[in-house]
Amino acid sequence: MIFGSDHDALAFGSSLLYVVETAGIVEVHFNFSGQEYTQVITPSTWYHAAMKRSVKDYEYYIDGESVYSGSFTDYNSAGNGVPGSTIGTSRVIDRFFVGYIDDLRIYNRALTDEEIKIIAEND
Repeated sequence: MIFGSDHDALAFGSSLLYVVETAGIVEVHFNFSGQEYTQVITPSTWYHAAMKRSVKDYEYYIDGESVYSGSFTDYNSAGNGVPGSTIGTSRVIDRFFVGYIDDLRIYNRALTDEEIKIIAEND
């Protein structure tokens, strides 16, 4: 788990970014309230990953490029915000991220596509 924010009593309302390795294949997973996208990535390679949500729209980025987007039909906010968030592990502290996390940022607004591209290119 790179980043997680959810509520233990809700099935949805989560914001998750995590990496999974299965049988030698490494994947990055993005998930806002059940809207999941998965992409195979190369081990030992730096990536810039970003998630953006604005009202009922969401978008996922890798290295400044949009890789998946859509709109929620029903978005249930976890309602607990930052106090329920974790970095490097899951809420139940059983899924630790093995690797390096550099320059993690959380904004109180949705960044523009251009801002995400600039951050990815300059970091």
